[in-house]
Amino acid sequence: IKTIAQSSAASVYLAENEEIAQPVALKVQAIKGLESVSEADRQRFARECELLSTLKHRSIADVVDFGITEEYLFLALEYFPCGSLRDRLKNPVSEADALNYARQIGEALMVVHAAGIVHRDLKPSNLMLTDRNRLVLIDFGAARAPLVASDITRAGRRPGTPYYVCPEQIEGHPPDERGDLYSLGILLFEMLAGAVPFSGKTLADIFESHRSSAVPRLPGDLARYQPVVDRLLAKSPSDRYASAAMFLEGLNSVSTNTPSKVHGANHQGGLDS
Repeated sequence: IKTIAQSSAASVYLAENEEIAQPVALKVQAIKGLESVSEADRQRFARECELLSTLKHRSIADVVDFGITEEYLFLALEYFPCGSLRDRLKNPVSEADALNYARQIGEALMVVHAAGIVHRDLKPSNLMLTDRNRLVLIDFGAARAPLVASDITRAGRRPGTPYYVCPEQIEGHPPDERGDLYSLGILLFEMLAGAVPFSGKTLADIFESHRSSAVPRLPGDLARYQPVVDRLLAKSPSDRYASAAMFLEGLNSVSTNTPSKVHGANHQGGLDS
């Protein structure tokens, strides 16, 4: 029907499915001529899509269809007309909403990681909002790992991913669950502080900041969340939380004295299904 988003590697369209009444978000990724995409990568894409289709969780988008051709990978997901977290971040996010969103993302990652899937591209445009202020995780990193090292550094690549990429991914190493938690740390800092922690004028500057710059300090009234952010954004994966569940425990332990409206926001999100 129309183009929703486009990058150097893929396009996302609003589309109609002939078999169901609801519209879908159709992602099409060109793979023709990419030597890094092997037959094993194609098979992994199919396996991960099969797994995703079995994950029934309020914070994970439903898989409608997927497929592989000689030239493309495609994945059709349920469509969310309320926009993404990227749209939401154009306006200030309250502490209550920041914690609510971070918890929802953590819960979604628990389900995904338990299924043996690493998202690999967690960023605001891959988190969609519903009309009940619920976040839904989309655009999983199926068949993405072998593409990242070469694709992420292209001069024409949009700057969305580099701001959220983990240091080991920059070095060309396939990230595990702790890579997703690093990206969650970027999101949590951005929601609380209003800006990403690592930036630069060029891709090289951004990557070097991820690799070597100290984590910036949160505003004084939010300083109690600094230990959580610092651990999420540790340069070495071994120094981060080992799991999304451990992150949620850490976040809850420092937010116990947060005003009740925070817990109300989280409770509302938990009721949604």
